[in-house]
Amino acid sequence: MAKKNKKIKKVKNSVDQLNIMQLILKTAGGAILLFIGAGVITHVVRIALFKYDASYCNKGVKTKCDNLLNYNNILENNSESITNPYFKTIYEEYKSNKEYQLNKLFNKMYADDCIQSMGENISCRNIEKEFLDDDFKKLVQPFIEKHKKLIEK
Repeated sequence: MAKKNKKIKKVKNSVDQLNIMQLILKTAGGAILLFIGAGVITHVVRIALFKYDASYCNKGVKTKCDNLLNYNNILENNSESITNPYFKTIYEEYKSNKEYQLNKLFNKMYADDCIQSMGENISCRNIEKEFLDDDFKKLVQPFIEKHKKLIEK
C-alpha cells in the first residue's frame, strides 16, 4: 500500500507542475494580448486626434496646423485632406527640410566611406559636396580627386 501512496504523490506533483505551467502560459498570453490591445487603442486615439486637429486646421486655426506635423506616419497618407493654405506652406517647408537633412546624412556617410577607403571606394562617386560642411569638403576633396584618377586608369 505504501507504494501506491508514493505514486499518487508523484502524480500530484506533476499535476501541480502542469497547473503552474498553465498559469504561466495564461499570464504570458494575457500580457501579449494586453500589449497588442494597448497598441491598437493608441493608434486609434492618434488617428482621432489627427482628424480633430485637421478639422480645426481646415477651419483656420494655425496652432492646430502646426500640431499636424507631429503625426508623421498618419500625415504622409492624409496630407491631401488638409486644405488650409498655411498648412500647405509649412508642410512643404517641413518636407524639404526633412529631405535636405536626409541628403546631408547620406552624403556624410558617403564621405566617411570615401575617406576610410583612401579614395578607393565607389562611394566617392556618390558625394554631392553641396550637402557637406566646408571643413568636411576640404577633408574629402583629395580622396575624391584620387578616386577620379583611379577611374580614368
